[in-house]
Amino acid sequence: MFSLVFSLLLLFIFFGLMFTLWIVRLKKNWLGWKDEPEPKEMPVKKNQATVLEKKTEKVMTGTYRMPGHYFVYQLVFRMENGKTRCLTVPKEIFEQVFINETGELVTQGDSFLDFKGRFSTDLDSPS
Repeated sequence: MFSLVFSLLLLFIFFGLMFTLWIVRLKKNWLGWKDEPEPKEMPVKKNQATVLEKKTEKVMTGTYRMPGHYFVYQLVFRMENGKTRCLTVPKEIFEQVFINETGELVTQGDSFLDFKGRFSTDLDSPS
C-alpha cells in the first residue's frame, strides 16, 4: 500500500514538473520571449546640424525623508534634412555648446559622440 502511494506521488510530481515546463515553454513562445542575440554595434553617423535649444531637467530621486536630485542636460539639434533630434549630454559639453551653433554632429544610436570635432578623440581610428 505504501509503495503504491509513493509511486503515485512520484508520478504526480514528475508529470506536474513536465506540465509546468510545457506551460512555461508555451508562454515563452506565445509572448515572443526569445533569447536575445548580442546587440549589434550601432553605426557612427555624421550629420550637419544646428543647435536649436538647450534644456535642463531636474530629476527628483529618493524619498520625502531623504530627497535627492540630479540634472539631465539635453541639446536639441536640427539636422540638415530638417528633422530635430534631442540628445542627452554631460554638463561639461552642455556648457560649451551655444544656441544657433552649426557643425558636424557625430552620434552612435541615441548617444552623442561629438560636435564640431571638439569633444571626442580621433573618431576615425579603429578602437
